[in-house]
Amino acid sequence: MSHVDHIHSLALAVVPAARKRRDETESERRARKALARDLEETAWDIVESEVNQRLARSEIQIAESIKQRLLKYAVDGGVGSSIRYSNLVSRLKSHPEQPRNLVSVLDMLDQLSFDGRPLKSSDAHIRMPSLRSAVPNPQRDVATPRTPRPATEPTESAPQSRRGMPLAERVRERRLRAGQPQVPEEELLRDVIYLLQGIDGKWVKFKEMFVMPNDAAGANVIVTEGGAARKDQPEKVIKVIFPQNSGPIIPRSTRRLILQITELGRLYRRISQFTDEESSERESGLATQSLCHFISREMTDYYRLIAILETQLNDSADSERSDQASSSANRDANSHLTLKRVAVWTHDVLLRMRLLSTIIEQCQGAKGGALASLIHTYTFNGDPLIKSMTADLLEEVSRPFFDTLSNWIFKGELQDPFNEFFVQSNREFAGARNSETLSMVHESLRDDDAASFWQHQFIFRADMLPSFLSPEFGRKIFSTGKSLNFIRYACGADEWVSTQAEATLLRYSDIEGLQRTVDSAHKAVSKHLVEIFLTKLKLLDHLQALQDYLMLGKGDFVDLLKSQLEEYLNRPSNSLHRHNLTIALETAIRGSNAQHDDPEVIKRLDARLLEDSAGDTGWDVFTLEYKVDSPVNTILDGPAMQAYQMIFGHLWRIKRAEVALAETWARTTSCRFELQKTMKQNPQSKAILRTLNKALLMLGEMNHMVRQIQGFCQLECAAYSWQDLTISLKGELDLDELCTRAARSE
Repeated sequence: MSHVDHIHSLALAVVPAARKRRDETESERRARKALARDLEETAWDIVESEVNQRLARSEIQIAESIKQRLLKYAVDGGVGSSIRYSNLVSRLKSHPEQPRNLVSVLDMLDQLSFDGRPLKSSDAHIRMPSLRSAVPNPQRDVATPRTPRPATEPTESAPQSRRGMPLAERVRERRLRAGQPQVPEEELLRDVIYLLQGIDGKWVKFKEMFVMPNDAAGANVIVTEGGAARKDQPEKVIKVIFPQNSGPIIPRSTRRLILQITELGRLYRRISQFTDEESSERESGLATQSLCHFISREMTDYYRLIAILETQLNDSADSERSDQASSSANRDANSHLTLKRVAVWTHDVLLRMRLLSTIIEQCQGAKGGALASLIHTYTFNGDPLIKSMTADLLEEVSRPFFDTLSNWIFKGELQDPFNEFFVQSNREFAGARNSETLSMVHESLRDDDAASFWQHQFIFRADMLPSFLSPEFGRKIFSTGKSLNFIRYACGADEWVSTQAEATLLRYSDIEGLQRTVDSAHKAVSKHLVEIFLTKLKLLDHLQALQDYLMLGKGDFVDLLKSQLEEYLNRPSNSLHRHNLTIALETAIRGSNAQHDDPEVIKRLDARLLEDSAGDTGWDVFTLEYKVDSPVNTILDGPAMQAYQMIFGHLWRIKRAEVALAETWARTTSCRFELQKTMKQNPQSKAILRTLNKALLMLGEMNHMVRQIQGFCQLECAAYSWQDLTISLKGELDLDELCTRAARSE
């Protein structure tokens, strides 16, 4: 069986559309035969062209190529797939029946993988001609009865023009071009030097075009804008083309080598465009500026490489003009620059440029902590080059973040002009702080509400927290700086903030040191803030006053207040006046042990009336109020004080029920004694006496139930919660935890 028959059988086996069918029409038969001829032409071009003579790649180069494809196309981002690929190759190497040509098998899989083109058999006649070679073989044209094939230059428009060209015309064109000279390698090297700088050469040029996203996923294109564009919108890409002309030709193998090298030029244009755009953008952000600074350093090394290549090229040209044989021999051995040498020398640089381009595409629109998080994902890579370069890049990009973090945890200052930090200042409070002096702000916060300052002055933005910091750790950083601000502006302790600690250099490469530093700063700041509340602001005295007065802990005061108010509270609510309640409150304070309490606490007590409804009495609308000022209202805020007033209303009604039951018991007992005296004169009094005895039993049970409820509220709820609060204050807790513990004691 001849080679022709083998190729014919292969074409029919690979493309089912080229096989003969019983029910085909005459037009389908002609189309099938034309497709079969095109497939055979393409197969012969592949067999005899220089595609099969390309440079053999090593296993390391193949593995790098596959990892780059996984990084670009894999669903998991390429990290997990790369690790799985390495494990499978290792298992295949250790297998006793491993393939003899494992490197060749991997190379074939690399060439066949990630082909985004359609796999329909009907599209084979569209795809296959693009693989034709430009190099003919006259011997095969003579030795075989097949019709010779043309040698069209594989330019951008070549596949389309050759499909519509008659076979005889293609044969004539191929024979005419068979004897054409090739472009000298020196001129191609000169073009490559230009292309590496993003400049068009004489024989090879760049071309910008708009293609659909699926088409841009192929080889030899670089997306220049809109890395995350919509699928239905075209993308602007850069493509390397070889303009068709009637002069010397460039062999296919040389073209493949040039495409491999000039990928650097396309990446350079993409990266340069990014740095130019971000440099002219005023709101680019400090992290993006650091990224551009890192890229500029990489570009400096890149320019140095181009200068070395150009020097080598000039030296090679000078050596070729020399007539000395020894110099020529030395040139051939050491100094002669070739495209293959350029490809080898630029390999590592190509990997770095690919990584930079990928990061640029993924980081479109990101800034600050979000940008650092995106770059941090590339550190989970087994490739030492990518891992090392990403770590260096993240060290540079995260420097503004750590500078802001240092000022935040040591000084409580938020220096974030571009809103890149995960802590954001509320503009309503920031405007007051920027327009007033420190003393004026301190006084305004005392007069206004420090609770709002603590709760709303700063906002925690989880989306801007770098992924190398946990959310719990981010909350601790947030609390540390917020506490420093509260100490300075709400508590008036600016001197302590200025002297409490010296700023420490924080770096991405020392995350453990960062954790120790933040833990130490958070512990010191939280401890000092709690001490301010306990000593300077007398938080425990206020909590004790709430226990004594609003939770009815002082029995003598409560009994005296009840007796003073009983006459007024039995009236309708619309007939009461607040000054009468105030007088009764002052009388109860002077007549009980409350007169020995701190005057600062006593003056905060006040009696007031709630909004009344039809039919309400004074018992329904009376309440006792305890007023707290800023910054104590950060812990005893509005909701907390409302909860205390609700507890007071509940306990006050229980107290009223207890008093009413006691009075009813006294009157019923008095009636019982009187009936017992008249029982001999009036026999009917026995029935009334039995009814009174039953009423007394029921009153006793009701009184017992009321006392049980009262004891549960004051002992099980109030006393134990108070004990838990006092114990927790001896431990280490920040202001948020202190507010939570105080709320639990209500």
